[in-house]
Amino acid sequence: MMTRQKDRKALGVGRGLLKREHLEIQRSFVELDEALVWGHGPTILLAAENLIQLMLLHFIHKAQLLEKCASDTLPERYKAEVKFLSGINEIDSGLKRQELSSALYLRSLCKEWIRDHMYDEGKSPGIAKREGAGNALRFRA
Repeated sequence: MMTRQKDRKALGVGRGLLKREHLEIQRSFVELDEALVWGHGPTILLAAENLIQLMLLHFIHKAQLLEKCASDTLPERYKAEVKFLSGINEIDSGLKRQELSSALYLRSLCKEWIRDHMYDEGKSPGIAKREGAGNALRFRA
């Protein structure tokens, strides 16, 4: 019983941090999206690097939360996010080589992650509002 209470407390504190990180990731995603639209290489790479660092930090915090809590207290979707790490690591390597295609791949991967991870729960209305504009902008980028 004491373990479950401890797990719930750790989960509550951890979720607050993760929610704040979600907002930062969304903000950074929009910055990358806008940089891609305007097409200035150094700005694109800087925005992509910022976004990838936020996402990597988020996954580290999520892993720390998983260590504190019993795995059955967390939703299954947390376990499913592991597949994104290989893509993120590949993108990070490309960004270090200053490959603009990595920024495009990051945008695509992050948009999917936001949709699957946050939008489905109704946590990202800002992305939903931009979705129509984002689709139109994607074809210009």
